[in-house]
Formats: sequence, C-alpha cells, structure tokens
Amino acid sequence: GDPVIIITDIGRDIDDAIAFMELASLERMCILNPLGVIATVAPELERAYLARVTLDSLGLSDVPVGVGSDGGGSAEVKLNSLSFLYDGEKKLLRFEPGIDLMKHILIEVEDPKSVKLVCLSSLKDVSNFMKQESDLFCSKIREVLIMGSAEYSEEKQRIMPFSGYNTNLDWESANFVYRECQER
Repeated sequence: GDPVIIITDIGRDIDDAIAFMELASLERMCILNPLGVIATVAPELERAYLARVTLDSLGLSDVPVGVGSDGGGSAEVKLNSLSFLYDGEKKLLRFEPGIDLMKHILIEVEDPKSVKLVCLSSLKDVSNFMKQESDLFCSKIREVLIMGSAEYSEEKQRIMPFSGYNTNLDWESANFVYRECQER
C-alpha cells in the first residue's frame, strides 16, 4: 500500500479515532502502509499515549508513535476521562520526538515522492519539519492531505487556509504549509 504518516490530535473528539479505524482497514486491504503517527496539540504526551493504545487495539502495534509539539494548543486541555486506557502503560512507553520520527521514517523510505502526509490536526509540526528538513520533505512527500477548511484566493492565485479549529491553533504555520506545498 501507499506509505502514509499521520499527524493527529486524538483525544477530545471522535474524528481521529475513526480515522485510525479506517487506517487499520486500509492497511489490511494493502491500500495504505502506515509508517508512523505523530500526536500533537497539548497535552501532546497524553495524546501520544492514547494514539499508542488505540493503534495497538486496532492491530497496528508496529506503527511507531512520536510526540509532536503543543500545536498551538493550550496546556490546560485535559484528556483525563480517557487516561484509564493507558495509565498502566505509561511506565513502559517511550516516545521519540515527532520531528525526529518523521525524519527517520523519510530517510528510510527508498522511493522518492512516495509518502502521503495526512494532517488531522494543527499544522505546526508540519511547518517546523518543512523548515528544518526542506530537502527531505520535498524529496519524499508526494502529497499533503489536510483536514480542515480552505478557499481559493483569486488575489493570491492559490488555496488559502480558512478559519477552523486546526487552522486557528497556529494560523502562521497553516499559511506557511499551504503556501509552500503549492509553490514547490
């Protein structure tokens, strides 16, 4: 299947959990090959725990999980209602920083322009990675799929992010990612 990396803010609503279920189904049908998941938006470590447990429960225990940035979110967000799912695992689990995980994954990918990047969350981590590893990003990422609203700007002659939760977390990063993906 097509190699894919997922950027997620799993935890507060159901959309990311549903996406993980779809990912597991598409992996079993050999349509997608999940290479890694990066949990982002504060509390990012709690989201990484939840991502790990969810992937494990779906039979995707071989998919690595990294911890991303705060995504522009507030550290005051709590996921306590879900912590019972992973409390017992906390002592055993260690996560690589999200940017490092993405770098390691992309270096190991042999085929150029082959990886799909699915962004179900803030674009802060994608923006940071593009700035730090521009050549690697451009050489390995085939397409960036973004959950959120966008609109075409006649004035700028390109698609622009439109106000929405994921975009509003870090508007500057969203603008950067949209612009760079269209100019490369």
